[in-house]
Amino acid sequence: MRQTRPNETLLSTRSTLHPRVAQSEAITRERILCSAERNGEQGITAEEVAPSCACSKKHVCPRMSELARDV
Repeated sequence: MRQTRPNETLLSTRSTLHPRVAQSEAITRERILCSAERNGEQGITAEEVAPSCACSKKHVCPRMSELARDV
């Protein structure tokens, strides 16, 4: 585990996102949710969703994990 220095404060990267990044993530989450609703109980994969989000599955996978965690 990483040790902190006496005057060092660790920041959560989630709370310090640049507004443009936060907006992009929100749009990606919305597209993932729409795809999931269309497919119903069949489910979705990152490979299927990535083209509709115009990004790679490496960008979609974390958003899918966040959505699964928050449900």
